[in-house]
Amino acid sequence: MKKITLILAAMLSASTFAAETKPYPTEEEVKAFAESWTFPLYYSIAEQLVEDGLKYQEEQQKQQKQQAQKGEKK
Repeated sequence: MKKITLILAAMLSASTFAAETKPYPTEEEVKAFAESWTFPLYYSIAEQLVEDGLKYQEEQQKQQKQQAQKGEKK
């Protein structure tokens, strides 16, 4: 659920109606956006970005652990 919330927040902040004077979209604007044809496109892009970010974090953690292990062996 947290992942979906992050994806929706990213999509809404990147959308055009969020760039207006008000910082957050109204409930009606969110519903209209969710029902539009662009929603699946934005959702898939945002989901892929989140997954890529998580994979990158995992790789960084693995590398840090390996470097720490190498440091202990020396």
